[in-house]
Amino acid sequence: MRRRLFGLTVGLSACFTVASPVYAEPPETPRFGPEIEPYGTYDGQKACDPAEKPGVREFANMLLEAYPESRFGRIEESCDADDDISEHKEGRAFDWMMDAYDEDQHAQVDEVIAWLFATDEHGNEHALFRRLGLMYIIWDEQIWGDYRHDDGWRPSSGHKDHVHFSFYWEGARKETSWWTGRLDRRTAASEDVAVFYAYGWNSSRIHVWLSTGGSFSYRGSGGWWGASRGYSLEQVAGRMVAGDFDGDGDSDIATFYQYTHGARIHMWLSSGGSFSYQGSDGWWRIDPPYSLWRIADRMTVGDYNGDGRDDIAVFYDHGKGATFIHVWLSTGSSFVFQGGSGWWRTTQGYWLSKVGDRMVSGRFGR
Repeated sequence: MRRRLFGLTVGLSACFTVASPVYAEPPETPRFGPEIEPYGTYDGQKACDPAEKPGVREFANMLLEAYPESRFGRIEESCDADDDISEHKEGRAFDWMMDAYDEDQHAQVDEVIAWLFATDEHGNEHALFRRLGLMYIIWDEQIWGDYRHDDGWRPSSGHKDHVHFSFYWEGARKETSWWTGRLDRRTAASEDVAVFYAYGWNSSRIHVWLSTGGSFSYRGSGGWWGASRGYSLEQVAGRMVAGDFDGDGDSDIATFYQYTHGARIHMWLSSGGSFSYQGSDGWWRIDPPYSLWRIADRMTVGDYNGDGRDDIAVFYDHGKGATFIHVWLSTGSSFVFQGGSGWWRTTQGYWLSKVGDRMVSGRFGR
């Protein structure tokens, strides 16, 4: 029997404008700020890794809990399947079994689509579709893609007995704002450029160029931070990295500074319009010798423990082919060194003279 509701829950109706009447009740919706994931570009299946991804499974569970009479179709698909490209083969697509000829089930699907497409209180269109990291949906011989949102619904084929949801990798991995509660600006906005400029006599400034999406806007020679004396960039060399070390969505700057009897990681936190130096003690310090010449400029940044804050890694040369990858995990206000043994090491045969300063971080495996 159809359950006719004349609105969603109070919390949901406060956040979204959804057409009424609606049927049943979509999943509960948290509140979000105004920032949101941008529309993406098509990222179809390229490899085969059919193990279901966590964001896809939890989205499926949400729908099945909200509509307990509906049925789970599939997430995974065998690599040997004969059909064309399918995100099922990467574990990032979900088939929700619904009958387009059944009036009640069609109404429930319409309600979920309205929930996903609703404009939020900040004026963001297709708000939850974007926050969940969905890429496209196929239902009742029509397809709608985030990457072609201006085209609206387009003709497709089939899908009369199920709704197909395909996810971007960020949504499939639970890395979007629906799951994290915050926006990862590394994937949501254009990035900017900063340099550390030495004026001589240990005077230095951080100059910034903000991206417009098609050019850079220089913010002036005064910089976003400056020291008239006492900060020698010779002690930094090329060991300067940017990352969201406090997890607030803005990129910060860290340098590894060599002292006579030790080393420190200095931090500048971004306010979105300037940098705030966190002091000469740094977010990490070691007073016994830690020779930064053994690192050279092999210093990189990534969220290595997946907690939403960026961390630091270096490649340390112990000599004679012995090398270690040292890691500092961010707590949001300091770094915790993970020990001299590193996250990886070899005692022989890996010569960093053959690497130079060529060290990067990235998401290389899935």
